[in-house]
Amino acid sequence: MKAIFIYLSLFTFAIIFSSCADDAPVNNNSSNTLSGDWTVDKVQLVSAPTNGTASAMMKSALVPFGEMSASLVGNLDFSFGAESIDLSNFSIPEGPYYDLKFFDNNGYAYDFYRKKIASSTDGGTTWQVHPLPTHTSSNTTALAAVNGFTLYSITDSLNKNIFSLHRSTNMGATWTTVNAHLPFMYFYGDVLINGTVYFTDVNTGYIIASDNVNTRLYKTTDGGLNWNIVYNTANGFFQLHFSDAQTGYTRKITIEGVKFSKTVDGGVTWTDYSLPEGTDINGTEFFLNKNIGWLSRYNYSNDDFGLYKTVNGGQTWTLVSN
Repeated sequence: MKAIFIYLSLFTFAIIFSSCADDAPVNNNSSNTLSGDWTVDKVQLVSAPTNGTASAMMKSALVPFGEMSASLVGNLDFSFGAESIDLSNFSIPEGPYYDLKFFDNNGYAYDFYRKKIASSTDGGTTWQVHPLPTHTSSNTTALAAVNGFTLYSITDSLNKNIFSLHRSTNMGATWTTVNAHLPFMYFYGDVLINGTVYFTDVNTGYIIASDNVNTRLYKTTDGGLNWNIVYNTANGFFQLHFSDAQTGYTRKITIEGVKFSKTVDGGVTWTDYSLPEGTDINGTEFFLNKNIGWLSRYNYSNDDFGLYKTVNGGQTWTLVSN
């Protein structure tokens, strides 16, 4: 058995090494070892047997599907087995849609101007348009997408500063009022899905709101029925994102400029980190997990764009594209 394992290991290393034969490592090492510093230049997609004995697997030829640049890995959604990756364009329903959010094939397009939500169950090929909960004022409706079926929406009534929370479990087709009088004032002007309101699951949610004195961070653990203050000094917080119930991020306005602020204890404490030079309040962040994320930057003053990536939870950022 040990001999088979050693042979299998050597065979695997041989395949990997031969596939990278044209790509020299950063530091060449002697004695034909694989130790040292390496960079990934290309990733080869192959098909391998998924059953059978180890001997049968070694004897079966790997079927190559082609190569991908390493810079694309992690940025594209594709299925193994496909021989090509195609870009398809689909039209959303007529209207000024300002933000999109997808969970696999289920997705949403937000039209805050007309107070509507469009939903798709086939990756954006076809869409259904639904009205948001009754909203008698002209202010922006806050919208949070939890998953491919559940949405939360905050509305107000004739500018009376009485805010209500509503939930849909069928992609916006129908809505139920969860809390008719929330214990805070919602901030208007957010036209993004999961902006100042963010739910990590159907029960746990956060919102940047005010008690008429200070901006605070509120949290619910029962689907919006009850809310508690978890952070008292959220002044300057702009947009929220959570990669899990404990790890969250916000772009924060401070006297030193715009900062990237992070919590790892469910919003109780926050740590500020510097953003790339020239970053202002415009733009957004997306995190694949609590470590890997991307940040978009747009500076109105000089029409400057930038896309950055972090691999350490926002502590440092590297320019991907400008």
